[in-house]
Amino acid sequence: MNTVVENFFLDKASNRHPDWLKSEAIHIMREMDVECSNPALISSGGKDLVMMLRLAEKTFRPGRFPFSLEHIDTDHTFEEVITFRDKHAAELGELLIVGSIEDSIKRGAVRLRNPIRAMPHKR
Repeated sequence: MNTVVENFFLDKASNRHPDWLKSEAIHIMREMDVECSNPALISSGGKDLVMMLRLAEKTFRPGRFPFSLEHIDTDHTFEEVITFRDKHAAELGELLIVGSIEDSIKRGAVRLRNPIRAMPHKR
């Protein structure tokens, strides 16, 4: 086959691929809204959260998200990530629920296999 023709179709297909991925992600979020009774967006607060929040905005705005934003704080997160998480959730006006591994350990809900090796550092 002629490589000029192949390159033409490959270029066109690769330019459409990100749009297709975005469309699929929005479709999945809408399905989740219909099918799930109590969904949540759980994140560590990094780049995945930024992408998922942007997709949620494209899917549900100007309305509210049909899910809460949840973060499990491991005490191993950079302060800048926590600041960004809190600021962005406030700007969006969405519910942010923060859980803490440290609190779960203190309550006895989480038991460490080797507590000496697993002790988190303090910020």
